[in-house]
Amino acid sequence: MWRDWIGTQVSEDGMTEHEQVHDYIWQRLDEPGSEHLRLWQSADGSGDLQVDSQVVTVAEGKVLRVSYRMVVAADWRVRSLRIASEQPDGSAIGLVLQTDGAGSWTDGSGAPLDELQGCLDVDIAVTPFTNTLPIRRLRLVPGHTETIRVVYCPVPSLDVSPWEQRYTALEDGRVRYESVQSGFSRELEVDTSGLVMSYPGLFRRTWPRGT
Repeated sequence: MWRDWIGTQVSEDGMTEHEQVHDYIWQRLDEPGSEHLRLWQSADGSGDLQVDSQVVTVAEGKVLRVSYRMVVAADWRVRSLRIASEQPDGSAIGLVLQTDGAGSWTDGSGAPLDELQGCLDVDIAVTPFTNTLPIRRLRLVPGHTETIRVVYCPVPSLDVSPWEQRYTALEDGRVRYESVQSGFSRELEVDTSGLVMSYPGLFRRTWPRGT
């Protein structure tokens, strides 16, 4: 099986990580596809967040499965990313990234990735979840804007590169996202935890529906 099974840790009080899990489901709006994401706090007391997600998407007329696992610090800085994607020809590829949270990145073997220097967040093309990373990390108040560098991860190629993006906090739980390179822009509706509920034209959260 191309995707490793995710193990479950047990905390000192006997509760497993998955007893404290938060589930989210998004539906793709522009083409067939969906995502089921699980988010929980590590049982080791570090404050890290564990993210495990399964995405179904379409590329070149083929239905593909994408799986990713992230570790995110309590301040919402990415620690690591593991992602695997099926390819239209039936094969599968994977990618491992690690970061110190200050803008330096390495691959799975520890080799530095100098082209990603200065990036603090990750943007995986097939999920609205990665928008939450800068939204939570920046903690912008309405009317404030910040331009950032992110590791952009297209699917299914996983050919990562640095991208500039801009986030502006608006009123009523909305955040404007802009891609500096392409000029693409959307007003995202997020809940009180900073997770996307509506990404016009691309994603709609179907679970949970409330705030």
